[in-house]
Amino acid sequence: VNGRAITFQGVVVDSLFLPSLGMIAAFLVVWLSLRSWKPAFATVLIINISLIWIRGTVGWACWLGIPVKERVYIVMVYIPIIVQAISFCLHFLHARSRAVRLVVLVTVMIAIFSFCGMYTVNIRQIAEVGFLAAIGTFYAWALARWFLPVMLDILGYQVDNSPVASSSWPVRYWQKVINWLIGKNQQWLAWRYSKPLALAQ
Repeated sequence: VNGRAITFQGVVVDSLFLPSLGMIAAFLVVWLSLRSWKPAFATVLIINISLIWIRGTVGWACWLGIPVKERVYIVMVYIPIIVQAISFCLHFLHARSRAVRLVVLVTVMIAIFSFCGMYTVNIRQIAEVGFLAAIGTFYAWALARWFLPVMLDILGYQVDNSPVASSSWPVRYWQKVINWLIGKNQQWLAWRYSKPLALAQ
């Protein structure tokens, strides 16, 4: 019982702390890449809406009879959604041509099918993570595709269609920083939940 209580408390704390930390990182990445707070604010708003919709999807899934619950593993869903939302927004901000939109769409489809493959695993926790991550990927793409231009128009931000060179030092630097943060976050999550899950069993 104590193990389950600790696990539940950890879910509540981490569901608030980790997404907040991710949105702060997203704001800094976009702001330093484009030197404007407006696209950074729009990106954070898209991430926030995506995460809220993911939690709402859990309720709709339960109402429809799909065995999905908000467990400790839902924190693992937030990580790829935040990273993908940043990527989608930066792609649409750097170049809004039809070719770029097609490449992003293909990437989204690959990611969704990959996450859906996790739902076929007979381990419930992995299946739930795959189900929610697939839906969250679609949410992030749809918001970046259609909601981002609206937000930028409201904020009065003019999109520069010239792509950012991949060799520029801010792009290389922040790619390394993001990859390092993802690796450290995964290590921390594995250590954070190893003891509560052992007590719960």
